[in-house]
Amino acid sequence: MISIYVKRADTKNTVRIDDPFYDRYDGSTVLENGLKARPSTSLMPSFRGDGSTTDVNFEGYFRMHAGDLMIFRPFESDGSVEINDPNLLDTKIIGGSLSAMGGAYSTATGKTPEEIILDGDEFITPTQVPAPEENIPGQILDSVSIKVFQNTNTGSAPMQNTVLISDGSTTRYPIGLTILESSSILVYVNKVKYGYYDYNDDSNLDYTINFNTNEIVFFTAPPINALIEIIAIGRGGVGLLDYQEFITDGNTDLFLTQAEYEMTQSVFVTLDGDHVDTRFTNSSDIAATTGADIALEKAIVQFANKPSAGQILKIIVFGASLNSDSSGQSVIRVNNQRFTFTGNRTFELDKFIDLSRSSASSSMIVMLNNKKLRGADTYYVVYDGTNNNVLVGTDPVATITAVDIKVYINNILQPFVTAYVYDGVTKTVTVNTAFLELQDVIKIEILVSSEYSISANNNLNINSSVAMTSGDRLEVTWFSEYATYDIVSDTYAGGKVNYPLSRAPLDDNYVWVYVNGERLLKGTDFYVSLPRNVVYITNDSVSTDVVEIVQFGNQIYKDPKAYEIYKDMLNITHYNRYSLGEIKLAADLNYYDTEILVTDASMLDNPIANRNIPGAISINNERIEYLTKTGNILGQLRRGSMGSAIGVNYPAGTRLSNAGASDIISYSDTQEKEDFISGGPVTFVYDGSTHFELNSKVEYGNGNKDNLIVTVNDKTIKSSSYTLTATSTGGFVILSTPVQYEDGTNIALAANDVISVTSLLVGPLSFVPLLSDRAFTARSSIPTEFRMCDQIDVFVGGRRLRKDALKVYSEELGASSPGADTIVAPEFSVDGINNYIRITEPVSAGTRILVIRKTGRIWYDRAETTASKGITLLDNINPIAKFIDQKSTELPE
Repeated sequence: MISIYVKRADTKNTVRIDDPFYDRYDGSTVLENGLKARPSTSLMPSFRGDGSTTDVNFEGYFRMHAGDLMIFRPFESDGSVEINDPNLLDTKIIGGSLSAMGGAYSTATGKTPEEIILDGDEFITPTQVPAPEENIPGQILDSVSIKVFQNTNTGSAPMQNTVLISDGSTTRYPIGLTILESSSILVYVNKVKYGYYDYNDDSNLDYTINFNTNEIVFFTAPPINALIEIIAIGRGGVGLLDYQEFITDGNTDLFLTQAEYEMTQSVFVTLDGDHVDTRFTNSSDIAATTGADIALEKAIVQFANKPSAGQILKIIVFGASLNSDSSGQSVIRVNNQRFTFTGNRTFELDKFIDLSRSSASSSMIVMLNNKKLRGADTYYVVYDGTNNNVLVGTDPVATITAVDIKVYINNILQPFVTAYVYDGVTKTVTVNTAFLELQDVIKIEILVSSEYSISANNNLNINSSVAMTSGDRLEVTWFSEYATYDIVSDTYAGGKVNYPLSRAPLDDNYVWVYVNGERLLKGTDFYVSLPRNVVYITNDSVSTDVVEIVQFGNQIYKDPKAYEIYKDMLNITHYNRYSLGEIKLAADLNYYDTEILVTDASMLDNPIANRNIPGAISINNERIEYLTKTGNILGQLRRGSMGSAIGVNYPAGTRLSNAGASDIISYSDTQEKEDFISGGPVTFVYDGSTHFELNSKVEYGNGNKDNLIVTVNDKTIKSSSYTLTATSTGGFVILSTPVQYEDGTNIALAANDVISVTSLLVGPLSFVPLLSDRAFTARSSIPTEFRMCDQIDVFVGGRRLRKDALKVYSEELGASSPGADTIVAPEFSVDGINNYIRITEPVSAGTRILVIRKTGRIWYDRAETTASKGITLLDNINPIAKFIDQKSTELPE
């Protein structure tokens, strides 16, 4: 069997294109490789030799291009080659023969680990280990995990708009987004708003919400082929500290959060979608009075009456904020209120609070008989230092006076004349630059065409220009904490090819479009071009049509996200998305268990056993691989993989995260390696001359005595016993006579004395190593101008050199630590000026010295003139940021 690989000229990846099961896939039968259908990389059947055929026919399977590389490899080969250079290997292991020819096990004693001996002796014997409890030889292998969390405590609520087609019988439809309460969802059927109450009979429910399955359930299935639009609005607000979700058991009235009690200002709690009033207290007080074993100094929510079993409890904890309204709740809530017109054009809005920030009328949707009334027209500008003059009233054309204008800077209403002026002739609003800083957001509202307003006592007033008759139905939808939702409402005259958006939206879920008050359906009646930030309407319109676009904030609240940088015991760095909390252990896990029972294994990777590709999970920093997954049971375990520590016991309920291939970030550092072979000391025989020439800057120590060790007859002499003189390539070491050893004794040079000059420099490198901002804890003989370098790793003879000093136990100093500890100096350093490395102790000639420098690329989107745009990682739109953003996590306690 011959495996066939292709590496296209324009790619870096080599892909196997043959498949021994190529002709056997039928879409239903599970083959030996675990697949039913042919994978995309399977392009042709595998080639099997017959002893005579030398040609492989690709005709009809795929086409080669100039520069492509073909690789033919025996089926059992892994592509490795034999390494014959002894400098590249620490130990070369050659497998013994288990053949009975010439005697049973003639060159091997067996296959088990204890039967394979590399050093010619047993691991522990009385000869080499007289005190095994203290002196067992071996090595220390470490692994390091760094987890980086990002938490958002302020932001507008995420929104998801799902459009489905009814089959005439289905009553249950997925919501698609986790919502806080029942009012956080808007449902339209054929563009008609459905609600909890029918217009004609308040006791007639249209649908209910199943919070266990996160579905809406219609009491009567919508008509066949009806368009169902489900708009779900998630969590958002100001100062969000923590979010917790529980399934109540009927016996608990205390629910612990992860928010610090001292930082907690308020809590917002719902049970099965209904807001309930509760109190919070300090978990330390509860622990002191009840003896409960809980985290201390946390906010804990307490119910007066225990919730019933099986209810979905959701808790949001808020910190103190200057921007919270008079209700003390800074959460974004959807409020919906319906009225029947009886002649009075003033309507009292329950629980409505007109904030001092932003505009209430622009953040409100008012529908009269299922048609939207026109609101304010908004002009949105991000100040760049020049654009403080804004032209208004041109689309649609309108006659505007100063009283029809409101100007907001960063959602704060500004005074007329002082902060801005209006020129009615040129229709230009000029904002005073003294009130502006770069990147400030200017919103200009034009109220001349608005058909409703908010009065001083928070009532809704419908303009007299709006025709209304008795019995008309009025529906008002508004958002509490609307300033954070950052809604922008634009009005245009129809008849255009497209309509520009005020700012770039996250996606089309955050854009609502109305034409002459009629609501348009996303993906059917309109669509959004994200690269161009414009809206296209599918049906033709004319200039007399009124197009209104309501756009919601693009700085949304996000659940905490995290990624992990993991260096395993082989010094390989892995970058993984880290998601903790959704999956837990369903039973205790002991170190000797052969299976793991989890709450939901469907969220974990599927292993591919026949290709030896395991799935993996992470529990309390232990990485566990598994090769079988049956239901919620993981089997064929490999504990403590990649050098992680094995836990003795993990109790049921312990959180775990997926650590398999699906959570690997598509990124890797680039390693630059530079190899050197130590030349050892340069040796001379004294013949009467005291000048000894060194032919390179490395041998010469770059002209610094601190980088040289000079010996006479293998004894080090003081630096005062010689001088240095540079040449174009290296330099001379000039000895004085007599010379003085380090112990203070003098000796006159004699014929045939051996003088050796050993340089501590390694190089030259192709770059100058950068100095670290960390200082040595102890430097011993290292000169003060040399410091630590975190940019590189140095290996001498296959052993990594330490970057800092270390305390080591020495038997010569006493019987026990720490009294017998001694300081061992760092093993290499750099000066940040020259392209050399200084090793602390010399190495013998012929020793391989390997210098590795890792280089990477920034995960942030680059700005025009700076390395990044100055925003958090998850606010970027590059593939890595989007990948991390796809899964949330719980914050560490």
